[in-house]
Amino acid sequence: MKSSPSIGSVLRKHLINKLILPVSGVALVSVVLVVILIWSAFLNWSRRDALEENSSRLVQASAAMSAFHSWLVPYARSLKEDPAVVRLFMPETPPLYDMVQGLDRLDTAFARGWSLHSLYLYNGQAGFNLSTSYGLQGLSEVDPEIQKLSRESAAFGPYRYVPLVLGMPDHPLKVLSLLVGESPGAGRPLTRTLIVNVNTEKLMKDFLAGLEHLGTFIILDSSGQELFRKGESRQFETLAGVFSGQGHMTLQSDSGLTGVCWLHNEDLDWWLILESSLAYSSIMGESRYTNILFLILLLMGISLAVTYRAAFGLYRPVLALIPYMSGSPSFQSEQNSVYSEISQSLRLLGHRLEKEQERRYREMLRDYLEDNLRPEEKAELILRIPELLDKEGPWRVVAVSVYDFKGHSSGNVEYLIFGKNDLDLPDVLEPFLASGRTAGIGNEANTTAELPRSARQARTALGYCFHLGTGRSIAFSCIADDPEEPYDLPIRSVRRMLEKLNTGKSEAAEEVLGAILEDLRNHRPEDFHITSAFMAYELRRDLLPLSESDASLGMVVEAFLEEAIHAETLESARKSFTSIFEAVQTVQTTRSEQKDGRAFVIVDQVRLIMDRDLGNASLCPDSIASEIGISTSYLRTLFRQVAGQSLSRAIQDRRISKCRHLLAQTELSVKEIAEASGYRNYNSFFSTFRRIVGLTPLEFRELNQKRTET
Repeated sequence: MKSSPSIGSVLRKHLINKLILPVSGVALVSVVLVVILIWSAFLNWSRRDALEENSSRLVQASAAMSAFHSWLVPYARSLKEDPAVVRLFMPETPPLYDMVQGLDRLDTAFARGWSLHSLYLYNGQAGFNLSTSYGLQGLSEVDPEIQKLSRESAAFGPYRYVPLVLGMPDHPLKVLSLLVGESPGAGRPLTRTLIVNVNTEKLMKDFLAGLEHLGTFIILDSSGQELFRKGESRQFETLAGVFSGQGHMTLQSDSGLTGVCWLHNEDLDWWLILESSLAYSSIMGESRYTNILFLILLLMGISLAVTYRAAFGLYRPVLALIPYMSGSPSFQSEQNSVYSEISQSLRLLGHRLEKEQERRYREMLRDYLEDNLRPEEKAELILRIPELLDKEGPWRVVAVSVYDFKGHSSGNVEYLIFGKNDLDLPDVLEPFLASGRTAGIGNEANTTAELPRSARQARTALGYCFHLGTGRSIAFSCIADDPEEPYDLPIRSVRRMLEKLNTGKSEAAEEVLGAILEDLRNHRPEDFHITSAFMAYELRRDLLPLSESDASLGMVVEAFLEEAIHAETLESARKSFTSIFEAVQTVQTTRSEQKDGRAFVIVDQVRLIMDRDLGNASLCPDSIASEIGISTSYLRTLFRQVAGQSLSRAIQDRRISKCRHLLAQTELSVKEIAEASGYRNYNSFFSTFRRIVGLTPLEFRELNQKRTET
C-alpha cells in the first residue's frame, strides 16, 4: 500500500510548483528587466548630453540667424529713407546684392545687443587696404567713425568698400557686412547697397565638435552621393572643406542624428543654417517613450506573475523590446524615414528661398533697366525715357552717341539741347534704330549722351550722369541742373593735363590745370574735399609709370598728393596740384633735354662706326645697332630725327663719297675702288654710282682730270 505523501512533501511540492518557481521566474524577469532598464538608460543618457549640446549649438545658431533676418529685411527697406546712412552708401554694386533690401535700422541691431566689431576699407582694384576695430554700441557713435574713415579713404580710388561687421559678444556669428562708401561718378548715380556676410568659422568648429560625439557618420550631398565618412584616412578637419560650396547635405549617424541641412547661396555670399529640431526631439522622445513602456510592462509582470505560465508569458514582450532598445534596423529605418521627410522639407525650403531670391533679382534688374532687353523692349524703353527723366529731372541732353559693345564709336548726333518738357529722344535716335546692327542699338551696343567740353566750359555746374542701364541696354548720361556727383569732369581734366605734359605742350597743360582749379572753385563745400581727393587719386594712378622710373619724382609727387588728398581749402589744393604740375613739367623738360643730348651722342657714334667700317660689305643698320646696343628700329628713327636722312642712305652716301675721292686722288682701278668702298658687286656699284653722281666712274675720273689740268 502506497503511503500517502506527507504534508511536508505536499507543501514543498506546491510551494515549489506554485510559489517558488513563479516567484523565482518573476524575480529573474525583474532582474533582467532592471538590467535592461539600467543599460538602456545609461546608453540614452550617455549620448543625450552630446546630442543636447550639439542641438543647443545649432538651435542657438538658427535662432540667432532667425532674429538677425527678422530685423535685416525691414532695415534695407528703410535704409534709403535714412539720411544718416544713405549718404554713406556707394554705387557700382550689382542689384543682386540688394536681395535682402537692407533690414531694420542699425539702432535696432544695437538695441538687440549687437555691437560694431570692426570696419574694413577696401579698394575695388587693389584689395584690402585698411581695417579698424571698434566697440561702438550705437548708430550715433558709428556714423562719425564711418565718415572719418571715408574721408581718410579718399586716396584709395573711386570704388571703396567699407564693410561694417556687427556681432554679439562671444557669439559664433558675425552676421552683418554693410557696404558703404562714396562714388566719384564714373557715369553712375549714387545708389545704396547692403551685403549680408555671415562668418561661420566658429559655428563650423562648434558643429564639427558636436559631430565628434556621434560615432560613425557619413555625409551625403543633395543627390545622395557620399561626400565624407568619418574614419577614413582623411583628417576630420577636412570636413569643413566638404561643406564649402555644397547647396544641401544630409548627415546620417549611428547615434540617430541626421537631417541637418546647410544652404549656401554662393552668389549672395551668405550662409543660411537650418537644423531639424524635430529630429532631435524625435531622438529623445523615442528613448523616453521606450523607457516608460518598459516600466509599465515591468509593473504588469510583477502583478500578473502568480503562475509560471503568466511569468513566462512576460518574456515575449520584454524580449521584443530588446531589439528596439539596442537600435534594430527596423527602428533606425523608422527614424531615417522621419529624418528623410525633414531633410526633404528643408531641401524644398531651400529651393523656395533660391526661387524667391531669383525672383527678387529679376525684379530688381527690371527696376534698374539692366536686363538684356530685346529690340522691341529697347524701343519701349526709349519711349519711356522722357517719363523717367521727368521723375528725376530737370535734365538736359547735350549729345547722343552710339557705341558698339567694345566701346568704339559707331555714330553720333550733333550736340542737341532739349528742355525738360520738349524732350523728344525717339526722333533723335531714329537714324540709329533704322541702321540696326551697324549702329548697334538693336543689337550689341548702348547709347549714351556725352557732355561736350564746350558745354562744360559754358556751365559752372559739373556733369552728373544719370544712367538708365548698362551693357546691352540703353544708357543715357545727361546734365543735371543740380548735380550731385561732380567728379567726372575734373578727372577728365587731370588726364588731359597729363596728355599735354607728355606731348611737351606745357602751355596747353597749364591751361588745363587752370580749368581744374576753376572746377574746384565751383564745388560746393561738402563736395570739395572728396573731389580733390579723387583727382589726386587719378593723378597718382596716371603718374605711376613716371614715378616708378624716377624715384625722386615719385617721392615729390607722393608728398604733394597726400596734401591734395587732405586739402580742405581751394588754396591748399591749388598749391598741391600746381606743385605736382611743376614737378612733372621739370622732369619732362629734363628728360627731353637728356633725350636730345643722348641722341646726338648716338649719331656721332654711328658716324664713327661708318667711317671705320665703310670698306666692310657687311656694314648695315643692323650691324651698327647691334654694336651700339639698341634696336635697329630705334636707331633708324633716332638717326633720321637728328641727321635728317635715313641711316641706309647715309651709309650709301658715305660710300659714294669715298669712291669719288679715290677716283680723283688715286690710280686704283674702278673695281679696286668699289671693293675698298664696301661694294662686292661691280654691277651694283656701277649702277648706284651713275644714278647718284650722274656719270659713270670712268667719266667722273676723266672729268676730274681735265679740271685738274686746267
